[in-house]
Amino acid sequence: MIQGNEAVQHRRNKPKLPEIKLPSFNGEYTKWLFFKNSFETTIHQDNDLSAMQKHQYLVGVLEGEARKVVERFTISNENYENAWQLLKDTYDNQTMIIETHLNELLDVPVISKDNKADSLRQMIWHIKTHIASLKALSQPVEYWDTIVIHVAKKKLDFIEQRDWQNHVKDRTPENMPTLTDFIKFLTERSHTLRMLGQNKPKTVNTKQILQKKKKEERFVLASTVATTSKCRLCNEDHLIFKCEELHKRSPNARRKLLIEKGHYLNCFNDDTQR
Repeated sequence: MIQGNEAVQHRRNKPKLPEIKLPSFNGEYTKWLFFKNSFETTIHQDNDLSAMQKHQYLVGVLEGEARKVVERFTISNENYENAWQLLKDTYDNQTMIIETHLNELLDVPVISKDNKADSLRQMIWHIKTHIASLKALSQPVEYWDTIVIHVAKKKLDFIEQRDWQNHVKDRTPENMPTLTDFIKFLTERSHTLRMLGQNKPKTVNTKQILQKKKKEERFVLASTVATTSKCRLCNEDHLIFKCEELHKRSPNARRKLLIEKGHYLNCFNDDTQR
């Protein structure tokens, strides 16, 4: 009796597991096997669900082209198996899946100089993901190291290519670098760049600083001129353009006088003609 109570108490104290979220599927062959395995283990093989419920789950996680494959079937107990089978007939194609993974593997993304650390991580994930998928499809990936390294190396920039060549320059034909060596090199470089980026001082925009400094200098100069300049006509403490003696004259006379006193007119035409 005590053991039974302990078992009940254990079940009560057991934490509630988070709800499993099914992956969606939009018709990409590289994502089919992951989706298929997830759906089958979570929904298709669950005997507590009715066929109609399974059909509803299926339609709910499909997108794009894949959804169009099954949307012709009305959701019902009778149609679920037909819909699921048609989806498998469409995408459960070993040859297409392998070829798609190969195309993706050889289309290694180019490293971005603006964010090299993250780009290197993306390259690592790209290579490892497709290699693992092809290995699961019984492809002889253990013999592809030289080819994959050659393709991926060309997507690196000059510095990384140079450092990789220096890293492997003493290797003999019997001891050529493996894909594991290449991935390790990329990983270490990504970590180094990430650490340097975190410790890097914030970039100072020299152009903006110079522009701000010039504005401040112009403001100080203008303020100084405005408060200290004496009128060249009457020698009073105001600018010549505010002088009553100037404004008493005709526009042509003003212009002639200003030229004689060495002042430019392009910025003050409005003032001198009032």
